[in-house]
Amino acid sequence: MEPAHEQTAADPVLQLDITKKIDECERTLGAAGRVIDTRFERLEEPSVIESWIVSRGAVEVVYLVKLTPVAEGVEIAVQCPPKPRVK
Repeated sequence: MEPAHEQTAADPVLQLDITKKIDECERTLGAAGRVIDTRFERLEEPSVIESWIVSRGAVEVVYLVKLTPVAEGVEIAVQCPPKPRVK
């Protein structure tokens, strides 16, 4: 079995599920950003933490996404609201 951070990059269904959760959070916050980048952050066995960067025009925010392997696949937890991106 691949590490979770490699699964995300290789699994379009998992990417779509994460994007849907981020879109739901954006709607809840009254924003309409779109995902522009992702990056591996750290491993917290057995979970993986990733940054999903969302553009809201001139502003970028970072959603931390925690991926945890479970019997049914991968559990996805999205930090909502996101943090401002530090450049």
